[in-house]
Amino acid sequence: NPVKKIEELPSWVADWSDVSPSHQLTTRLYGAARDTKVKAEFHYHKNSNEITLRGIPIDRVKIVYQDKRLDNIEENFMNESAHWDPFREDLTEPFASLYVAGLYKKQMSSMLEGNWLKAGEQIRWDKPYIPTGEPMAEAFWRTLLVDHDTYARDDLNRRIPLTTDVTSIFDLFAHRKALSLGFWSHSRRGTGPRLQPRWIERLQSSLMHKRFFVTESGLLGVAPSNVQVGDLICVMLGGKVPFGLREMGDHY
Repeated sequence: NPVKKIEELPSWVADWSDVSPSHQLTTRLYGAARDTKVKAEFHYHKNSNEITLRGIPIDRVKIVYQDKRLDNIEENFMNESAHWDPFREDLTEPFASLYVAGLYKKQMSSMLEGNWLKAGEQIRWDKPYIPTGEPMAEAFWRTLLVDHDTYARDDLNRRIPLTTDVTSIFDLFAHRKALSLGFWSHSRRGTGPRLQPRWIERLQSSLMHKRFFVTESGLLGVAPSNVQVGDLICVMLGGKVPFGLREMGDHY
């Protein structure tokens, strides 16, 4: 948690006096740095201590999909211990609108507002996702799900199989969330596979206290809700997931 009650603690030291819940991604599922080993050096100074880590810079955050409505839901209404909560339904609505407006070339200004409208223009829905070559829509949904296999509840090491067409699973769901019946043709009202509840639960769980972002080169990501534009995304040696580094004077 970036909020520290004991301000004099170095940034890499956990503040155990802070009992607010942590919302990190599970590290058992990923291997960003593969089999590399952590390389860290500690430097003692009279006025401060420093730790230096080695890693590979990837890109900078260009835009973050922030929404005060989601902040309000997470802070005041949502029951995190429940499998189903009516307020969790609201977490998915902006993403459904973003998907429909972008992929199906709907009028963005009528479906998106504020930061979402600006952000909607950053995703090249008509282009393949550069790192993997898959359709951008597939990369979008897999990113929101943090690529966690929804049917692997007892095995946190399982990612969504490459043979799974996640886009087809969420397409009709997105239309129903984003549009009233008057907006779509009769043929779209009943087409598409039935969305299993586990997929919805996984999507809502993945999005809680997280923010979707796009980097300057068009990479998609999900980060804790304190992510900001300009943060440097790096893979630190030995790290399971990428880290967001924020420049503060002469350090991060």
